[in-house]
Amino acid sequence: MTELSEAEPLKAGQVPWVSILVPTYNQNLEHLRECVESCLAQTYPHIEVVVSDNHSTNGAGDYLRGIGDPRLRVVSPERFCTMNENFAFCASCARGELISFLSSDDVLLPTAITMLVDVLRDYPQAVFAAGNIFHARQLPADPCDPSRVRPASLARTQYCGAAARVFFFPWTLASTWMAGDLIRRSDYEATGGLAACNLEVAGDVWLTDQLLARGCFAYVPAPTALFRSRAPGHDEVDPDRRIADFIDKLHIDQNYGGGAMGRTVIDRLKQNVILVRRLGADRRSSRAIKEKAFAVFARYGRRDLMLCVAVGLRAPALVRWVSRVLGATVLRGDHASGS
Repeated sequence: MTELSEAEPLKAGQVPWVSILVPTYNQNLEHLRECVESCLAQTYPHIEVVVSDNHSTNGAGDYLRGIGDPRLRVVSPERFCTMNENFAFCASCARGELISFLSSDDVLLPTAITMLVDVLRDYPQAVFAAGNIFHARQLPADPCDPSRVRPASLARTQYCGAAARVFFFPWTLASTWMAGDLIRRSDYEATGGLAACNLEVAGDVWLTDQLLARGCFAYVPAPTALFRSRAPGHDEVDPDRRIADFIDKLHIDQNYGGGAMGRTVIDRLKQNVILVRRLGADRRSSRAIKEKAFAVFARYGRRDLMLCVAVGLRAPALVRWVSRVLGATVLRGDHASGS
């Protein structure tokens, strides 16, 4: 692989190196294959693809090391990490001037990096560029399809301040996912990077907030990535991580969502049901994560959620019974890529 020089500011006429960062752990191998192939199929020529294998046990490491493409580097942290730690470790291995995070079950569209580099060249003050992302495996025929996650803007331009935040923080978690974004590595590092984030699985929300505090973002009003959400039958996720994800969502709601989560009786009931299902389904989850959840819920005054955890700690059999009655459908919205 061609060695990359020290990062320099992106200027018109320069051709920067891009590091596409893919953290993974026990990802469905077909999904992982689609993800990696989409990275290597980019029309932009100056890329490296860094995959951080978080000690997978399903053969993912063997698959990755068998690819043999010089643009691909497979790295691994010294110990098993949380999802956010694995993203941070993967970023620490980047050598490009620009970085793009991609969860290991998501897909970059072929021209994504080319479009994002072009828009950053046109708007040199932007700290990152973002395109549109879709839930579906296939792009809808209608560009205003409701599966579109970000606003259907007609402009290819730079957004700053409150106008920028409208794209990412109207309490839509998916809108802050990093798929289909391109970040100046110097600005990423200036935030402290994901190693400075105290969330376990929702570092993308924190990072978006930190980047927007540093400056503007440039928007490409075109699809750049497709992402998957959790579906029944997906590979099993660490049970502690399900509860950590719930804790993160409450943190995010309080700090970015304006308290929309649990604002009404119905919203609170939904959250109670989801937490009970997680406590019931995740009977192997540790007492430590449940006690952490209890402390966080107390901090935000969520006595209803505190009660759910207290019952889970004292009467796990009852929680498992209630969770079976409630059914499994509420877990289908989990996003399981990354760690």
